Amino acid sequence: MSESSVFLRRGCLAAVVLLAACRADLLAPGAEGPPLAPPTASSRSATPAWAEARALWVTRYEYDSPAKIATIMQKAADANFNIVYFQVRGSGDAYYVSSLEPCAVSLCGHLGGTPTWDPLAVAVQEAHSRGLQVHAWLNIMTAWGSGSATTCGLLKASDAGQPLHPLLAHPDWAVVNSAGARQACPNNEEYTYFSPGIPAVRTHIARVAADIARRYAVDGIQLDRIRYPGTAWSYDSPSKTAFGLDPATSATAWADFRRSQVLKAEKEVYDSVRVVKPSIAISADIWPIYIDKWGWNSSQGFKDYFQDPLAWAQGGHFDVAVPMTYYPTTPTYCAFTDWSCLLDDHLQRIQTTGGRHVYIGIGAKNGAAEVDKQIALARQQGAMGVSLYSYNTVESNALWTSLKSGPFAAKAGIPPLSWKTACCTSIVVDNNNAGNNISIAYAEMSANWTSSSYAAGEYGTDYQYASTQAVSDPATFWFYLPSAATRTVSAWWTSGSNRSTTAPYVIYNAAATKLATVNANQQLNGGKWNTLGTFSFTAGWNKVQLSRWTTAGSTVVADAIRVQ
Repeated sequence: MSESSVFLRRGCLAAVVLLAACRADLLAPGAEGPPLAPPTASSRSATPAWAEARALWVTRYEYDSPAKIATIMQKAADANFNIVYFQVRGSGDAYYVSSLEPCAVSLCGHLGGTPTWDPLAVAVQEAHSRGLQVHAWLNIMTAWGSGSATTCGLLKASDAGQPLHPLLAHPDWAVVNSAGARQACPNNEEYTYFSPGIPAVRTHIARVAADIARRYAVDGIQLDRIRYPGTAWSYDSPSKTAFGLDPATSATAWADFRRSQVLKAEKEVYDSVRVVKPSIAISADIWPIYIDKWGWNSSQGFKDYFQDPLAWAQGGHFDVAVPMTYYPTTPTYCAFTDWSCLLDDHLQRIQTTGGRHVYIGIGAKNGAAEVDKQIALARQQGAMGVSLYSYNTVESNALWTSLKSGPFAAKAGIPPLSWKTACCTSIVVDNNNAGNNISIAYAEMSANWTSSSYAAGEYGTDYQYASTQAVSDPATFWFYLPSAATRTVSAWWTSGSNRSTTAPYVIYNAAATKLATVNANQQLNGGKWNTLGTFSFTAGWNKVQLSRWTTAGSTVVADAIRVQ
């Protein structure tokens, strides 16, 4: 956005219907997710949230036990968040069980100890049991903390049998200045850094990300500090050799080269993770100011840290940009670090031009009124989601209640990544959302449905059942299709003599048009897929509902639905 352009900000009014229309302009057709609860009127926000990412950052300093992680996830779920960015890599160390990097000091008591519990495994379990996604949050290029001499002194060899810290194993991976000197420790830059221009660094980081995606049921990988520490770095030999010119006399080309190395790091992570788990989201925390075109005299991601998220988006090397825009709005649009100005700038670049999603960053430190205002603006301008920093700040500012009673009053689905969901030829929706990729598959049912694993042959870990009676209380299996398609629908149940012989499965397209009702005999054919039929679905969130409204005196079993 230029100083003379205001993009969409002035073009939408606050009325409900126009807010929805403005949001729809930037959503893919049918991208609105299922309303997981009926939209509720709110004094803070009149816009019902159908598909909206609501992410919460949880730093590695904000949890210290399984009980604490359970509390975090419960509070996030109660406030209707749907994604948690859970930090598991700070500076070449691991807050999970890893064979590639040493156990973090705060997890094991010293660097490279033997972990006695696995925070990431706990986080995945606790989040999924509450219908939340977990994205493993990794600091990418940070080598070691440099804020104090004490912190610097904690970088030591690991216990026998544990992986050595990569900076100790490869000291030549560190960034250096034009004189060939490494960063001092301590320094005022918070961390020392690895060089993005060294191929072995990029390979190692891509292995770390892919290892997490392979061994944990995470729903995404978030990349933070994927950049250089500043323009004075890194003049290491591999980088200068690859550049092939004299940096001192080729300043513009040297800057472009370093941006290309950060892009390579982003791409190598994306490609490595995609091989292991193609459907999960790859997001990147990006500098709040891309280029300072307003004369704010502020640091810039593009020029000062060599980040170019537009190139990442256009190259298809990440899915979601998460700008770290923790500023408040200002009375004058585009006054110094105005949040709404930065929102429009990132949306124009990433969503409109780059074709990827933006989950705009919001600083919880700014208080309830400002947070609610920013969420409303993000919706008005068509952002695919919001990200609040961070758990402790939400807690200390007592925002849980204001979010739940205000902008997050209704639950929301996560906008699907259409360029990824298009790859998926078969979707299974389990009754237990812990087994679902909730960006494309989600089950919803009331507390009147009871979980059980008593009968043999369940799909996954359990099934849910309810008595038949003349009541509108279905089990709903939502599934997302990026485009209209003809698909075959099958159902899985456990059979038994008390099951309904006319269990009614009602199939709807994304426009809520009923396509068919199929009555299934659940006394037979349990423990396998049973075809309900082939139907023409529309783009967006389609659904299959198992109704209780049939002959009384039996039970219906909601276990799983497959769409292929």
